[in-house]
Amino acid sequence: MAATTMAGMNLHIRYLSMPVAGIIVETNRDFNIEPNQMESIKIKADFSDDKTGHELRIKWTGVKTTFHFSDISPKYAKSLLKQTFGNLAK
Repeated sequence: MAATTMAGMNLHIRYLSMPVAGIIVETNRDFNIEPNQMESIKIKADFSDDKTGHELRIKWTGVKTTFHFSDISPKYAKSLLKQTFGNLAK
C-alpha cells in the first residue's frame, strides 16, 4: 500500500532526464516555452484551502498561465526552475 501511495510522489523526476520533444508529445495539452520568451515565474506556497497545494504563475510574451501542484515543495520547485531560468524564478 505504501508503494502505491508514494508512486506519484517522484513522477516529476522522470522529466528531468527526458528530451523536451519527448515530453511535448506525451499529451496533446503539453507545450513548450522557450527561455527567451519568459518574463516572470512566481511560486506561491500553501495556496489551497487545506494549505497543501501550491501555485506556479508563469508569464511569457504577453500570456499568463497558472498551475497548481502539491507533489513537491515550493522550495524544490523553485530550485528546479532556477537551474534553467535563474533569477526569473521567485
